Amino acid sequence: MADHLLPDYAATLADPSLIDQLSSIRLRDAIPHALLFCGDEGGEALPLAIAFARHILCEQTGADACGHCESCRQMDLWEHPDLYLCYPVIKGDFREVTSEDLREDFATLLREQRRFGPEDWRTLLRGGNKQPHIFVSEADHLIHITSLRSFKSTHQVVLIWQPETMREDTANKLLKLLEEPPVGVIFLAVSHDPSRLLETILSRFQRIDVPPIEETCLVDYLVSECGASPEQAYEAGHLARGNLLRAMRLLEGKAQDRAIDLALGLMETAMKRTPRAYREFADQAATLSRPEVISLIDATDRILREMLALSYGTEEIVYTRLAIRDRIRSVATAVPLSSYPPLMEDLSAARRELMQNASIKIVFFDLLVAMAMLIPKR
Repeated sequence: MADHLLPDYAATLADPSLIDQLSSIRLRDAIPHALLFCGDEGGEALPLAIAFARHILCEQTGADACGHCESCRQMDLWEHPDLYLCYPVIKGDFREVTSEDLREDFATLLREQRRFGPEDWRTLLRGGNKQPHIFVSEADHLIHITSLRSFKSTHQVVLIWQPETMREDTANKLLKLLEEPPVGVIFLAVSHDPSRLLETILSRFQRIDVPPIEETCLVDYLVSECGASPEQAYEAGHLARGNLLRAMRLLEGKAQDRAIDLALGLMETAMKRTPRAYREFADQAATLSRPEVISLIDATDRILREMLALSYGTEEIVYTRLAIRDRIRSVATAVPLSSYPPLMEDLSAARRELMQNASIKIVFFDLLVAMAMLIPKR
């Protein structure tokens, strides 16, 4: 993203074969009217979708956007009239807010960060504990702008980031538009959690799964573009599991070490089998923001997978720092293999409740009680 505000294919680290597929359907003018890019937050799904939008709107015929035509120059300046980016927002106190109102805020993330995730966006919005959503006012706006003819291109591209944050009334209002958009209108959506999408929305998109970055490619990038030593790049590249944002945070010392520590604390607390300890942990969790406790749940799920790998002695697929691996191994020795599936189900249920604004304190107390039934007392 250093050369362009909106990237082309060359500025992504996406799988080359996937890029070739997208390039081919653009050159054959066989673009589906609705595509859903699915991948990890901070991964290549969003940059790749933006690069595809750039290619669609480019005035030249080539395997990638040319970078020189008027359309590409407008993309560089964040001024293309036929591209609309839609993303979750925080509702204003006195009026409805749409993505258009926060256009420059979103451009700030694009300019300043190679990769970013929903939490970076929420932090920029300064909404406290409020959760960003795509509200029905956005649906009204999309219906209006897609009813207008494109200004200069054959196509009009609407790119929706995090469609899983749509309110149900928003999704229902967009169903007809997504199924039968006006001629030339193409919807590209980028989801980091497609399981949260309504089935009626999912059915209207053709899904593209964007795989993690190949490890050697990621390591090379960290050395050449991020100034990491080969040793630093190898460790960060391996632990990041093909995710550039995660790798950069590891290099900067901003990885989710706190979430991992709390996740281990959650497991260790469950093994104590004392209601007082559960209450104290739930009280501690309640001091965190809702995104932080969701990160804690996600970190616990990852810890369980690491424990399972360690239980089978497959160190090469363990993705946690050596400094805490012994602690994970210690917890793993106490968990029977039969307990892993129900533990993961309990975590998924807790995550759903937290996403629906359930009480953090109650969710974690109940979770600890459920986990205690599956983990013997130490």
